[in-house]
Formats: sequence, C-alpha cells, structure tokens
Amino acid sequence: MDDNWQSYINFMMETDSLTDSEKEKVQTGIKLLRKTFDDAWLSEVVMTGHPLLYRMSNTINWSQYWLADLGNRIESLRNIHKFSELELRLKDPDQYGGAISELDSIYKLFKGGFEIKLSPRIGNGNKKADVKATLVNDETFFEVSTLMPSAKQNASWQTFRLLSHPYQFNRDVNTFFQIHKILSKPRINEFCTKIEKAIEEVKVTKGYCYIGEPNVLDYLIFSKDIPIDEARKIAENNNMKSECSGPPAPVDDVRRLEAKIWDKVEQLPKEKPSVLVLYANLLDFGDNYEIFYDDIVFEMEESIYDQDNITLGIIISNTSDLERKEYTIEKPNYFFIQKYIHKEIGEGTLIIKNRYSKFQINNKIFNAFTKL
Repeated sequence: MDDNWQSYINFMMETDSLTDSEKEKVQTGIKLLRKTFDDAWLSEVVMTGHPLLYRMSNTINWSQYWLADLGNRIESLRNIHKFSELELRLKDPDQYGGAISELDSIYKLFKGGFEIKLSPRIGNGNKKADVKATLVNDETFFEVSTLMPSAKQNASWQTFRLLSHPYQFNRDVNTFFQIHKILSKPRINEFCTKIEKAIEEVKVTKGYCYIGEPNVLDYLIFSKDIPIDEARKIAENNNMKSECSGPPAPVDDVRRLEAKIWDKVEQLPKEKPSVLVLYANLLDFGDNYEIFYDDIVFEMEESIYDQDNITLGIIISNTSDLERKEYTIEKPNYFFIQKYIHKEIGEGTLIIKNRYSKFQINNKIFNAFTKL
C-alpha cells in the first residue's frame, strides 16, 4: 500500500464496483478522515501496522463505506469536550480497539440529541467514567468496553487473514469462502497454493472455481466478469451463509462478558444513573441468533440486576448474512435489533433492561442505541 491518502483515493475512484454518486460520497468521507489520520500518520503506520490499514486495503464496497462513515462521524464529533484525546487514541494501534467502540457509542448519543462529555470526573475523587451524556437536566454516566480477542480467536484471525489476503483485494476476482476450523501454517500454505492456481485459471476462463475440503474449507473464486449478484446466488446454492466467515474459535463468551461487567461497574458512580456498553465483535452466534441471545441473557441478566445504579446493559456486535435481514426480538427481559448501517455492514444490539435499578430507564438512551 502507498503511504499517502491521495493514491488511495485515486485507486478508489478507478474502481468499477461503486457508482459515481457512491464514489463522491466515499471521497468526501475519506477527505474528512484524512484530517485526523493525516499522511504523516499513514506513512508511519504503513511500516508499523494499525487496524485501520485492513479497512484501507479491503476493496470490497462495504469497507469503503465504513471508512467514509468514520470520517463523517469524527467530523461531526470534533467539537465535543476532550475529543482530541479520543483522536489520539484512535491513531494509536494499541488503543484503537477501545477508542473505536467509544466513538460509536458517543456518535449514537450525539445523534440522539445528548450533550457529551468525555472522561468526566465522578464526584471529588480521581475516578472517571468514559462518557457523561446529558439531555436537559438528566445526566447518565457510561462505561464503554471492548471484549478483546482470546488466544484462540487470534489463531482464528490468523487463519482467516492468511486465506483471505491478498485474494480478497485482487482486482480480477471476487472470493467467497467459509473456513470451518483453525488451520496450521503448513495446511494454510497448501490451500494458498491451490487458491493462487485457481485464480489464474479463472482469469483465463472468466468463470468460477471451487477449492475445498469437507468440514475444513469451502472457497469459491469468481471472475469479475460474473455479476456480483449472480456470484452471491451461486454461493448460496453452495450453502454459504455469508460471503466470508470462520473459522470458529470456541470460547466462553458469557464468562468473558460477565468478567467485563464486574470490572467496569467499579468505574461508574453508585448514586447516578449509569449504562454499561460492551462491544463484542467476535461472538459465536451459531445458526440461530434468537437461541444465542436467549442463552446469553439467561446467563448474564443476574449480573446486571445486581448493579442497582445500572439502568441498561448493552452488548453490540457485528453481524453478517447474505439475506441482510433487519429484524427485532422483543422479550420481557431483553430487546434485540439487527440493522444494517449500509447494505453490507450489519450490527446487532442487545439491551438488557434492569428492572431492579433504583433509577428510571431513560428511553432516549434506549432509542439512541436501537434507532434504525
């Protein structure tokens, strides 16, 4: 990747996967993003690494939309109290994961009409929350936390990355794949050799090719001459539930989320209404979202109910399916909504309402996190 934004913008403008109006919107957002992540920053992290580079190198449409949306969000929040401190954390590769989650929550609250303060001091002590949101005279404190990957999830990510990069970014093909298990490096190298051979074949035949092994890997490679909707249909017919997924990395998500709750509630004031927001983008949903959330709420709700200053416990995760459904699940003890920010960027939001809280639930906050 080149170490300046203009070369990236030029590359993006040459793609045939975006319409002219989409290119204009993306270019505007990227230019705003550049005000924070300038060329000097980009030149440095090209050598040292930063999570944002994965977004930049991904030529899939949704990644371009995501970057442009990030630029617009940062610009709209620039005048918020202490926002410059959050910007510095966004630029730091080690702090980016937590900072990008805070940015998302802050943006939701900002759009909901709240006045935002970052790192507000609690009382007269040294303790600080992440965010204070005020609407008229009602103030609520927030702790925003990100569930970082486990060792198993890091191994899963390595398998995913090595089998997807740079093939996903090849201008001549589109790739759809499902990885069913974490693989060793020799096994990955073996599949990479087959994938590279198949790509060369598809470039000549203008068709598509399948690489795989039962219960290990399903990999479809399409010529760019095949329309993307037709490629998706072929992937669906091959039982692929998403364009790229896996491998699973079994972890005890509930125990990890519970540990986050008990850790983070200590940062919140006991005598002020508070909300806990957890970002957990690597949750293993299995085949049924509703069953997954029934189970996770059953296990976690008592940890929320024990905190009488907490009004809402919110868990936000990324979602992806080829049907791109938007739907809600509303039950006595929780509310769930799956929505798409863009047609290919999905988000699932679970809210556990604490009916035992000594504070009234603020419906404006609920709406800010669930609004379509």
